[in-house]
Amino acid sequence: MNIRLTDKKECDMPSLDERRALGQKIQEDLFGEYPPAVRGPAIDIISRDWAEFADETVFGFGWARGVISRRERSMVTCAALAAQGMERQLVQHLKGALNLGITPEELIEVCMQLVFYAGWPKAQNALQMLVEVLTARGELDAVASRIAEARKSLDGNG
Repeated sequence: MNIRLTDKKECDMPSLDERRALGQKIQEDLFGEYPPAVRGPAIDIISRDWAEFADETVFGFGWARGVISRRERSMVTCAALAAQGMERQLVQHLKGALNLGITPEELIEVCMQLVFYAGWPKAQNALQMLVEVLTARGELDAVASRIAEARKSLDGNG
């Protein structure tokens, strides 16, 4: 069975075991651990099917697709979670985005764009969660300094 990724490109469908292994690797890269804390230990105990679905389908298929990068997929995921008000998952995916090399400044811009399409309260909540993540990582002061310097430069004061 082939999966059509674009109008011009096809690839062989990996086996379920290959998708599960790939999904677990993607989660480890994204969240820095497997199983990810966002899933919680209770999920594995209560519903092994749920955990396997996440491994095989969400990450082993969805996140493994081509066309857009994992970095881009991460920003889309953060925006979707923020737009829905899914705070717990958003916090974990913000951490994951930073782990993938997305800058805090890029995530701030994602929040800015959300204002227009998801509304001010959801965008502000997402921004506050990003501040909390950056604070926990000890990165908030450095990010604030970079932003202040960039603003000075744009204002002609730097």
